Amino acid sequence: MSFAIIPVKNLSAAKHRLAPLLEENERRMLCLTMFEDVIDALIHSKNLDYIIVVTKDVEILKKAKNFGIKALHDSGKGLNESLMIATKYCMKIGARNVTV
Repeated sequence: MSFAIIPVKNLSAAKHRLAPLLEENERRMLCLTMFEDVIDALIHSKNLDYIIVVTKDVEILKKAKNFGIKALHDSGKGLNESLMIATKYCMKIGARNVTV
């Protein structure tokens, strides 16, 4: 089985380098739109069996659930730790390939 893992930062901290150009709410909306675009592309991929989202952002967790996608709560210990947790989850349920 093939899995895609999508790590997503907390929306309030996302795209911080764009702060001189975009307000916090605009950056949040940009990230939500990008998240939805990525999910839409992956859902239509014929090469994936599962999509896993790893985040601690409540809004992203809800969005993933609305898409019918498994969402794992991020431990908050950094990207590598989050990816390790998600990869272990994927391997536990039979992943042969994992893409981040």
